[in-house]
Amino acid sequence: MAKMPPEHFSQPIGVTDAADFEKLFQGWVDRGAEGAETEEGGVVCAWAANSFDELLEYMGFEGDVKENVKSSIAKYNEYCAQGEDEDFGRDPKLLLDVSEPPFFGMYSVEEKPMLGTVALNGLVIDDDQRVLDKNYNPIEGLYATGNNSGGRFAVQYSTAISGLTLGFAMTLGRELGKALAEK
Repeated sequence: MAKMPPEHFSQPIGVTDAADFEKLFQGWVDRGAEGAETEEGGVVCAWAANSFDELLEYMGFEGDVKENVKSSIAKYNEYCAQGEDEDFGRDPKLLLDVSEPPFFGMYSVEEKPMLGTVALNGLVIDDDQRVLDKNYNPIEGLYATGNNSGGRFAVQYSTAISGLTLGFAMTLGRELGKALAEK
């Protein structure tokens, strides 16, 4: 989160200056298990900590679930170090290790749902929105459109234009629907 440009968070949390982000995020670390500040009666759904153990504890993960999350993070960091993602084939220049604290964790709650709007390293598709296999051949009958397809942005999601990703998703979804209806 700290590596994202300020405009990425300015609308959802009202912060526009990078220095203010640092202060906001450090506040999350300082609050520990209390998590991010919320409006009175609000549900906490974001935490920060200086270790994964601490963060996962704050988030209520324990036992096998906690160990699985830590194992997944360690595996991802290994892929970053070797410059190759053996599981999903992510572009090496987009492999950014998760090793420098603070670490942030969020999850969706009914009172404050969060939706992932963009898959930066999502499914690779061709011009017809067919999902491609590891050899870049179309997988018969499998399509990904809009926000389920990746590779639309060079390095990171840009929020310079409001509605950019949603407009893209709706347009591609419509076009794929039309093409499939004609088959």
